[in-house]
Amino acid sequence: MKRNYRCVGGMVLGALLTLLSGCGGGGASLVAPTIASVLAELVRNNAQGMVPGKTLGAITLPACTVTGGAAPDYAVTYAITGLPTWLVFDAATRALALSGVTEVPQEGLAALPVTYTCTATSDSSNHAALEFTVNDADNGGVTDGNEFLNGAVPLVGFHQAIDLTPDILSLYRIGTTSFLIPTNITKATTGMNPQDAADDTADFDGDAAVSGGGTNAVEIAAGTDPFIAASTGQFGAFTNVAGMLQAPYGMISADFNQDGFLDVATANMGFFGGNSVSIFTGNGDGTFDAEVSYTVGNSPQAIVAADMNGDGVLDLAVTNGTSDTISVLIGNSDGTFKTKVDYPAADNPRGIAAADVTGDGIVDLVTTDNGGALGNTVSLYTGNGDGTFQARTAFTVGTGPGSLVIADFNNDGILDIVVTSYGKFSAATGTTVVVLIGQGSGAFAAAVPYTVGTGPGVDAVADFNEDGNLDIATANNGASDVSVLLGNGDGTFAAQVKYTVGERPADMAVGDINGDGHMDIVVSNFNAGGADADGKTVSVLLGVGDGTFAAQQTYDVLTIAAGPVGVVLADLDNDGSLDLVVANYWDSSLSILMNQ
Repeated sequence: MKRNYRCVGGMVLGALLTLLSGCGGGGASLVAPTIASVLAELVRNNAQGMVPGKTLGAITLPACTVTGGAAPDYAVTYAITGLPTWLVFDAATRALALSGVTEVPQEGLAALPVTYTCTATSDSSNHAALEFTVNDADNGGVTDGNEFLNGAVPLVGFHQAIDLTPDILSLYRIGTTSFLIPTNITKATTGMNPQDAADDTADFDGDAAVSGGGTNAVEIAAGTDPFIAASTGQFGAFTNVAGMLQAPYGMISADFNQDGFLDVATANMGFFGGNSVSIFTGNGDGTFDAEVSYTVGNSPQAIVAADMNGDGVLDLAVTNGTSDTISVLIGNSDGTFKTKVDYPAADNPRGIAAADVTGDGIVDLVTTDNGGALGNTVSLYTGNGDGTFQARTAFTVGTGPGSLVIADFNNDGILDIVVTSYGKFSAATGTTVVVLIGQGSGAFAAAVPYTVGTGPGVDAVADFNEDGNLDIATANNGASDVSVLLGNGDGTFAAQVKYTVGERPADMAVGDINGDGHMDIVVSNFNAGGADADGKTVSVLLGVGDGTFAAQQTYDVLTIAAGPVGVVLADLDNDGSLDLVVANYWDSSLSILMNQ
């Protein structure tokens, strides 16, 4: 459980009221740092996070600010209560370090909640506090050797969108390798405890031996991803799922009915109607129940899932391109959804993402706006916490924005945005992605463009070269390639490197497909059958781990031209390997390719 408390106008905001926070004079009221900024510091200073059996680099906790986000203009005293004996805090430098030990103690310890406080030196009534756990980052109740840094690096895409709430998204690291993993598509962490700190082999099936003897044995050597089972990285022949969905476009995968199996949701643009969202409930074996559809606005394009009202259930939001609205569908715990509520948007909203952009603990929505008098912008819709949203705040980007991803590119604990720009950012640039560095509280610096291939339609984010910094990949719809831009960790990026894929790549997803611990890329090829033919393939680029990729492998998704668009990677049969789901625009169907 993590909470942030602050003083405002003499009253305390927070569940523990005056137990943890008080208010007083001595200048503007102090405000505690966010959980995201604390976790970002863990990521930056220690490659593994606070993992049992690992060393711990010095961690400098973020300073408190005052109301409005500025640094206090008076002296502040810092303290931490509840620390274990093996950690020490230096109040003068705000540094947290190991004490009397050379590595974090082994697994099985109870979660250790601590309270980080800042107090005006001249006025003890002016203080703020942040409660967090120092050794149980996955909130599992004990240290288990598989500590997630929940929410540290949010990842949300155009078609493939991942919720940012701590129980959905995790950044998992082994050594210097980082993995962006939605927790609802991974294997359970129960029993995954290191058996030998010297070589980090592990007893992943909990049978007290490093072997294959358990009924669910998944024994994986050090340096690999324990949540992606070893595989060839090859996909089997496709299985087609036909339905009444009309021209599916955007697509996501999540466990909507909370049964432990992944489901699929599509946004259907429609040929003669459509204008719907379809839910395909997964059976846990790679098959799905018949679709259930819900009406949304006209020409829905992108879809995202997040808990928008704080009830622990996933909700949906969809951009409607021709009705210039956003439809929000509040979820029920059984996988059904309430009737849509529409919010006015800018002209031709395209991409959509969900994240706590303003830092208030409430999910916000961000869209790209593609055309018209109100277009060529990114719009922020601040969440109210009850599933409703405020009117948009716009930020200028390049011409024809399409996809967006929200992540922390400069490692400051504040969310940034990267947007694909199908047209030119300016007369002096070609087609680009543009990066907006977050300033906190929902503000962003001016967009900075980076050249990519022709007509970038979608983008994705991951640590492709395993240096601890997030990188960018774009699928360039106006060409037949993917651009990869390696991040420098300060919000800037190296020049693009291109990789050939099929014609008119329409969507992309990233994940460790072959279980080698390196991030791979898969793209759907809308036109892979010739210049005037609609495609029927996807391309897979297997990552080497240094930011480069092997030559593409291609897989058919239908025997006829299908126009594959949306693509997601998800473990549909709970075997620990990522499978592939493709939305076929012209065929109005889904194709399922199971990992072999």
